[in-house]
Amino acid sequence: MDEMKISQIMALTMLAFLSLSSGGLIVSHAAYPATQPISLNIAGGVVSAGDQQYSLQQGGEIVAGVIQGNNVVAASSNFEYHYNAQVYGLSAIGYVYFNLQGTVSGGTYNGWTVDYSGSAQINGAVPAVCLPSYSVTGVCATTDTSMVPAFFLGVVNTQLTFSSPGTNSVTTQSEVPMMFESAYLNPFGAPVVLTSIDGSIVIITTYSQATINWSNVIESGTISGNLGSTSVNGQFSEISQEQENLVTGTAQDQGQMTFSGMNLASLDSSGTYSGSSTIPTAGSYDISAAIGFPPGSGVATATGFQSIGTFDLRSQSSTLTGSYSISWGVPAFEFEGSATAWLSTR
Repeated sequence: MDEMKISQIMALTMLAFLSLSSGGLIVSHAAYPATQPISLNIAGGVVSAGDQQYSLQQGGEIVAGVIQGNNVVAASSNFEYHYNAQVYGLSAIGYVYFNLQGTVSGGTYNGWTVDYSGSAQINGAVPAVCLPSYSVTGVCATTDTSMVPAFFLGVVNTQLTFSSPGTNSVTTQSEVPMMFESAYLNPFGAPVVLTSIDGSIVIITTYSQATINWSNVIESGTISGNLGSTSVNGQFSEISQEQENLVTGTAQDQGQMTFSGMNLASLDSSGTYSGSSTIPTAGSYDISAAIGFPPGSGVATATGFQSIGTFDLRSQSSTLTGSYSISWGVPAFEFEGSATAWLSTR
Protein backbone atom coordinates (compact mmCIF):
# COMPACT_ATOMS: atom_id res chain seq x y z
CA MET A 1 0.00 0.00 0.00
CA ASP A 2 1.59 3.26 -1.12
CA GLU A 3 1.80 6.41 0.99
CA MET A 4 -1.06 8.18 -0.83
CA LYS A 5 -3.54 5.37 -0.08
CA ILE A 6 -2.45 5.33 3.54
CA SER A 7 -3.05 9.09 3.76
CA GLN A 8 -6.50 8.73 2.16
CA ILE A 9 -7.48 5.97 4.62
CA MET A 10 -6.28 8.05 7.57
CA ALA A 11 -8.23 11.07 6.34
CA LEU A 12 -11.42 8.99 5.94
CA THR A 13 -10.89 7.52 9.41
CA MET A 14 -10.47 10.99 10.89
CA LEU A 15 -13.67 12.21 9.16
CA ALA A 16 -15.56 9.22 10.49
CA PHE A 17 -14.25 9.92 14.02
CA LEU A 18 -15.24 13.58 13.81
CA SER A 19 -18.66 12.63 12.49
CA LEU A 20 -19.22 10.26 15.42
CA SER A 21 -17.94 12.88 17.84
CA SER A 22 -20.23 15.52 16.36
CA GLY A 23 -23.16 13.16 16.65
CA GLY A 24 -22.20 12.54 20.25
CA LEU A 25 -22.14 16.24 20.93
CA ILE A 26 -25.62 16.63 19.48
CA VAL A 27 -26.93 13.86 21.72
CA SER A 28 -25.25 15.48 24.73
CA HIS A 29 -26.96 18.83 24.06
CA ALA A 30 -30.30 17.10 23.79
CA ALA A 31 -29.74 15.59 27.27
CA TYR A 32 -29.13 18.94 28.99
CA PRO A 33 -31.61 19.72 31.79
CA ALA A 34 -35.06 20.93 30.83
CA THR A 35 -35.83 24.23 32.56
CA GLN A 36 -39.35 25.20 33.60
CA PRO A 37 -40.71 28.27 35.42
CA ILE A 38 -42.53 27.76 38.71
CA SER A 39 -44.59 30.20 40.77
CA LEU A 40 -45.30 29.55 44.44
CA ASN A 41 -47.39 30.96 47.28
CA ILE A 42 -45.88 30.60 50.76
CA ALA A 43 -47.55 30.82 54.18
CA GLY A 44 -46.19 29.89 57.59
CA GLY A 45 -44.85 31.04 60.90
CA VAL A 46 -42.11 30.81 63.50
CA VAL A 47 -41.99 27.50 65.36
CA SER A 48 -38.96 28.27 67.52
CA ALA A 49 -37.25 31.60 68.26
CA GLY A 50 -33.94 29.76 68.58
CA ASP A 51 -31.07 31.46 70.41
CA GLN A 52 -30.79 35.24 70.60
CA GLN A 53 -28.06 37.69 71.57
CA TYR A 54 -29.15 41.21 72.54
CA SER A 55 -26.96 44.28 72.85
CA LEU A 56 -28.07 47.83 73.71
CA GLN A 57 -26.02 50.99 74.14
CA GLN A 58 -27.80 54.11 75.34
CA GLY A 59 -26.61 57.22 73.58
CA GLY A 60 -29.95 58.93 73.23
CA GLU A 61 -31.85 61.04 75.71
CA ILE A 62 -33.85 60.60 78.88
CA VAL A 63 -37.53 61.05 78.12
CA ALA A 64 -38.82 60.89 81.69
CA GLY A 65 -38.00 59.38 85.05
CA VAL A 66 -39.07 59.03 88.65
CA ILE A 67 -36.73 58.04 91.48
CA GLN A 68 -38.45 57.41 94.79
CA GLY A 69 -41.12 60.04 94.16
CA ASN A 70 -38.72 62.61 92.71
CA ASN A 71 -39.13 63.53 89.03
CA VAL A 72 -35.98 63.45 86.92
CA VAL A 73 -35.42 66.71 85.03
CA ALA A 74 -34.60 65.26 81.63
CA ALA A 75 -33.08 68.42 80.15
CA SER A 76 -30.40 68.64 82.84
CA SER A 77 -29.62 64.92 83.23
CA ASN A 78 -27.19 62.48 81.64
CA PHE A 79 -27.75 58.76 81.45
CA GLU A 80 -25.35 55.94 80.63
CA TYR A 81 -26.98 52.59 80.00
CA HIS A 82 -26.08 49.30 78.37
CA TYR A 83 -26.92 45.63 78.53
CA ASN A 84 -25.88 42.40 76.86
CA ALA A 85 -28.17 39.40 77.14
CA GLN A 86 -28.36 35.90 75.73
CA VAL A 87 -31.58 33.93 75.39
CA TYR A 88 -31.49 30.14 75.18
CA GLY A 89 -34.89 28.51 74.93
CA LEU A 90 -36.87 29.84 77.91
CA SER A 91 -33.92 31.20 79.90
CA ALA A 92 -32.02 34.48 79.74
CA ILE A 93 -28.65 35.51 81.16
CA GLY A 94 -26.48 38.58 80.80
CA TYR A 95 -25.29 41.81 82.36
CA VAL A 96 -26.70 45.34 82.74
CA TYR A 97 -25.24 48.63 83.94
CA PHE A 98 -26.63 52.16 84.27
CA ASN A 99 -25.70 55.54 85.75
CA LEU A 100 -27.91 58.62 85.93
CA GLN A 101 -26.58 62.05 86.90
CA GLY A 102 -28.81 65.10 86.95
CA THR A 103 -31.39 66.97 88.96
CA VAL A 104 -34.83 66.17 90.33
CA SER A 105 -37.95 68.20 91.00
CA GLY A 106 -40.89 67.66 93.30
CA GLY A 107 -40.80 65.14 96.09
CA THR A 108 -38.54 65.19 99.11
CA TYR A 109 -35.44 66.36 97.23
CA ASN A 110 -36.86 69.08 95.01
CA GLY A 111 -34.04 70.92 93.22
CA TRP A 112 -31.32 68.55 94.44
CA THR A 113 -28.87 66.73 92.21
CA VAL A 114 -29.07 62.98 91.86
CA ASP A 115 -26.46 60.32 91.14
CA TYR A 116 -27.99 56.88 90.67
CA SER A 117 -26.00 53.86 89.48
CA GLY A 118 -26.56 50.14 89.36
CA SER A 119 -25.32 46.89 87.92
CA ALA A 120 -26.76 43.39 87.82
CA GLN A 121 -26.55 39.95 86.36
CA ILE A 122 -29.55 39.28 84.13
CA ASN A 123 -31.11 36.05 85.34
CA GLY A 124 -34.45 35.77 83.59
CA ALA A 125 -36.99 37.43 81.33
CA VAL A 126 -40.68 38.23 80.93
CA PRO A 127 -41.79 36.82 77.55
CA ALA A 128 -43.36 39.02 74.90
CA VAL A 129 -44.36 35.83 73.09
CA CYS A 130 -43.87 32.12 73.79
CA LEU A 131 -43.40 29.55 71.06
CA PRO A 132 -44.84 27.46 69.60
CA SER A 133 -48.04 28.35 71.52
CA TYR A 134 -47.87 32.06 70.48
CA SER A 135 -48.96 32.97 74.02
CA VAL A 136 -48.63 36.70 74.81
CA THR A 137 -49.75 36.46 78.43
CA GLY A 138 -46.22 36.78 79.81
CA VAL A 139 -46.25 33.15 80.97
CA CYS A 140 -45.15 30.26 78.77
CA ALA A 141 -46.98 26.93 78.61
CA THR A 142 -45.26 23.69 79.56
CA THR A 143 -45.20 22.77 75.86
CA ASP A 144 -43.34 25.95 74.86
CA THR A 145 -39.66 25.64 74.04
CA SER A 146 -38.60 29.21 73.28
CA MET A 147 -39.51 32.85 73.80
CA VAL A 148 -38.85 36.40 72.66
CA PRO A 149 -38.38 38.62 75.75
CA ALA A 150 -40.32 41.78 76.53
CA PHE A 151 -38.21 42.51 79.65
CA PHE A 152 -34.97 41.19 81.08
CA LEU A 153 -34.87 40.66 84.85
CA GLY A 154 -32.16 41.25 87.42
CA VAL A 155 -31.57 42.18 91.06
CA VAL A 156 -29.58 45.40 90.80
CA ASN A 157 -26.91 46.51 93.26
CA THR A 158 -27.64 50.25 93.41
CA GLN A 159 -26.16 53.35 94.96
CA LEU A 160 -28.36 56.44 95.14
CA THR A 161 -27.13 59.88 96.24
CA PHE A 162 -29.22 63.04 96.51
CA SER A 163 -27.19 66.20 97.07
CA SER A 164 -28.55 69.61 98.05
CA PRO A 165 -27.34 72.88 96.50
CA GLY A 166 -25.41 73.32 99.75
CA THR A 167 -23.36 70.58 101.39
CA ASN A 168 -26.03 68.09 102.43
CA SER A 169 -26.27 64.69 100.77
CA VAL A 170 -28.12 61.47 101.37
CA THR A 171 -26.69 58.17 100.10
CA THR A 172 -28.34 54.75 100.17
CA GLN A 173 -27.22 51.40 98.86
CA SER A 174 -29.68 48.62 98.18
CA GLU A 175 -30.56 45.60 96.05
CA VAL A 176 -33.48 46.43 93.78
CA PRO A 177 -35.32 43.88 91.61
CA MET A 178 -35.70 45.55 88.20
CA MET A 179 -36.96 44.96 84.67
CA PHE A 180 -35.26 46.21 81.49
CA GLU A 181 -37.35 46.49 78.34
CA SER A 182 -35.96 44.80 75.24
CA ALA A 183 -35.45 47.21 72.36
CA TYR A 184 -37.19 44.57 70.25
CA LEU A 185 -40.46 46.03 71.61
CA ASN A 186 -39.66 49.57 70.39
CA PRO A 187 -37.33 49.75 67.37
CA PHE A 188 -35.78 52.77 65.63
CA GLY A 189 -34.18 54.05 68.84
CA ALA A 190 -37.58 54.81 70.35
CA PRO A 191 -38.05 55.02 74.15
CA VAL A 192 -37.52 51.93 76.30
CA VAL A 193 -38.21 51.47 80.00
CA LEU A 194 -36.14 50.53 83.05
CA THR A 195 -38.31 50.01 86.11
CA SER A 196 -38.16 48.51 89.56
CA ILE A 197 -40.71 45.79 90.27
CA ASP A 198 -42.39 47.99 92.90
CA GLY A 199 -42.56 51.00 90.54
CA SER A 200 -40.52 53.31 92.79
CA ILE A 201 -37.88 53.64 90.05
CA VAL A 202 -38.90 54.36 86.44
CA ILE A 203 -36.52 55.62 83.76
CA ILE A 204 -37.57 56.04 80.12
CA THR A 205 -34.76 56.58 77.63
CA THR A 206 -34.05 56.43 73.92
CA TYR A 207 -31.03 54.50 72.59
CA SER A 208 -28.47 54.89 69.82
CA GLN A 209 -27.32 51.30 69.30
CA ALA A 210 -29.21 48.03 69.64
CA THR A 211 -28.82 44.72 67.84
CA ILE A 212 -30.14 41.18 67.97
CA ASN A 213 -28.29 38.19 66.56
CA TRP A 214 -30.78 35.39 65.94
CA SER A 215 -29.57 31.82 65.39
CA ASN A 216 -31.29 28.49 64.76
CA VAL A 217 -34.72 30.08 64.37
CA ILE A 218 -37.14 27.51 62.93
CA GLU A 219 -39.96 28.44 60.54
CA SER A 220 -42.33 26.15 58.67
CA GLY A 221 -45.43 26.31 56.54
CA THR A 222 -47.14 25.35 53.31
CA ILE A 223 -46.39 25.83 49.62
CA SER A 224 -48.81 25.91 46.69
CA GLY A 225 -48.50 27.08 43.13
CA ASN A 226 -47.99 26.06 39.54
CA LEU A 227 -45.26 24.40 37.53
CA GLY A 228 -46.38 25.35 34.06
CA SER A 229 -49.96 24.06 33.91
CA THR A 230 -49.44 21.58 36.76
CA SER A 231 -50.58 22.45 40.30
CA VAL A 232 -48.00 21.81 43.02
CA ASN A 233 -48.23 21.77 46.81
CA GLY A 234 -46.28 20.64 49.85
CA GLN A 235 -44.44 21.89 52.94
CA PHE A 236 -41.33 23.92 53.62
CA SER A 237 -39.08 24.49 56.63
CA GLU A 238 -36.21 26.85 57.39
CA ILE A 239 -33.43 27.11 59.94
CA SER A 240 -32.51 30.78 59.99
CA GLN A 241 -29.74 33.07 61.15
CA GLU A 242 -30.27 36.83 61.23
CA GLN A 243 -28.36 39.95 62.22
CA GLU A 244 -30.87 42.68 63.10
CA ASN A 245 -30.15 46.37 63.69
CA LEU A 246 -32.98 47.84 65.75
CA VAL A 247 -31.93 51.46 65.17
CA THR A 248 -32.02 51.27 61.37
CA GLY A 249 -34.79 48.67 61.29
CA THR A 250 -32.86 46.42 58.91
CA ALA A 251 -31.57 42.85 59.00
CA GLN A 252 -29.47 40.40 57.01
CA ASP A 253 -30.87 36.87 56.71
CA GLN A 254 -29.42 33.50 55.73
CA GLY A 255 -30.03 29.85 56.45
CA GLN A 256 -31.13 26.43 55.23
CA MET A 257 -34.38 25.79 53.37
CA THR A 258 -36.16 22.50 52.63
CA PHE A 259 -39.15 21.62 50.44
CA SER A 260 -40.73 18.30 51.46
CA GLY A 261 -43.89 16.27 50.89
CA MET A 262 -44.36 17.86 47.48
CA ASN A 263 -46.91 16.27 45.18
CA LEU A 264 -44.18 16.29 42.51
CA ALA A 265 -41.24 14.36 43.90
CA SER A 266 -38.78 16.36 41.78
CA LEU A 267 -39.56 19.40 43.95
CA ASP A 268 -38.48 17.72 47.20
CA SER A 269 -35.15 19.48 47.72
CA SER A 270 -32.97 21.36 50.18
CA GLY A 271 -30.35 24.07 50.09
CA THR A 272 -29.66 27.63 51.20
CA TYR A 273 -31.24 31.04 51.08
CA SER A 274 -30.08 34.59 51.81
CA GLY A 275 -31.66 38.01 51.79
CA SER A 276 -32.54 41.10 53.74
CA SER A 277 -35.44 42.36 55.85
CA THR A 278 -36.80 45.71 56.95
CA ILE A 279 -39.17 46.84 59.69
CA PRO A 280 -41.92 48.89 58.03
CA THR A 281 -43.61 51.71 59.90
CA ALA A 282 -46.89 51.11 58.08
CA GLY A 283 -49.26 48.91 60.04
CA SER A 284 -47.47 49.32 63.38
CA TYR A 285 -49.43 50.23 66.50
CA ASP A 286 -48.82 51.22 70.11
CA ILE A 287 -48.88 48.42 72.70
CA SER A 288 -47.74 50.43 75.73
CA ALA A 289 -50.78 49.25 77.70
CA ALA A 290 -49.64 45.66 77.27
CA ILE A 291 -46.55 46.39 79.39
CA GLY A 292 -48.35 48.40 82.05
CA PHE A 293 -48.15 51.96 80.71
CA PRO A 294 -50.99 54.23 79.59
CA PRO A 295 -52.18 53.64 76.01
CA GLY A 296 -50.30 55.84 73.56
CA SER A 297 -47.28 56.29 75.83
CA GLY A 298 -44.97 55.31 72.99
CA VAL A 299 -42.83 52.91 75.00
CA ALA A 300 -43.79 49.74 73.09
CA THR A 301 -44.81 49.17 69.47
CA ALA A 302 -46.00 46.12 67.53
CA THR A 303 -44.35 46.03 64.11
CA GLY A 304 -44.22 43.83 61.04
CA PHE A 305 -41.39 42.73 58.77
CA GLN A 306 -40.70 42.62 55.02
CA SER A 307 -38.23 40.05 53.66
CA ILE A 308 -36.76 39.54 50.19
CA GLY A 309 -34.02 37.25 48.94
CA THR A 310 -32.94 34.33 46.80
CA PHE A 311 -32.71 30.56 47.26
CA ASP A 312 -30.89 27.62 45.69
CA LEU A 313 -32.35 24.16 46.39
CA ARG A 314 -31.13 20.83 45.01
CA SER A 315 -32.07 17.17 44.91
CA GLN A 316 -30.63 14.15 43.10
CA SER A 317 -32.75 14.92 40.05
CA SER A 318 -33.34 18.68 40.03
CA THR A 319 -32.19 22.19 40.87
CA LEU A 320 -34.61 24.92 41.99
CA THR A 321 -33.33 28.50 42.02
CA GLY A 322 -35.34 31.66 42.47
CA SER A 323 -36.34 34.63 44.60
CA TYR A 324 -38.90 35.28 47.32
CA SER A 325 -40.85 38.20 48.77
CA ILE A 326 -42.43 37.77 52.21
CA SER A 327 -44.76 40.00 54.24
CA TRP A 328 -44.90 39.33 57.97
CA GLY A 329 -47.88 40.08 60.17
CA VAL A 330 -48.01 42.53 63.08
CA PRO A 331 -46.43 41.39 65.34
CA ALA A 332 -44.00 39.54 63.09
CA PHE A 333 -44.44 35.85 63.88
CA GLU A 334 -46.57 34.66 60.94
CA PHE A 335 -46.06 35.43 57.27
CA GLU A 336 -47.18 34.91 53.70
CA GLY A 337 -45.65 35.71 50.36
CA SER A 338 -44.61 34.44 46.98
CA ALA A 339 -41.66 32.99 45.13
CA THR A 340 -40.71 32.65 41.49
CA ALA A 341 -38.14 30.10 40.40
CA TRP A 342 -36.76 27.92 37.64
CA LEU A 343 -36.77 24.14 37.94
CA SER A 344 -33.98 22.32 36.10
CA THR A 345 -34.27 18.55 35.91
CA ARG A 346 -31.43 16.19 35.21
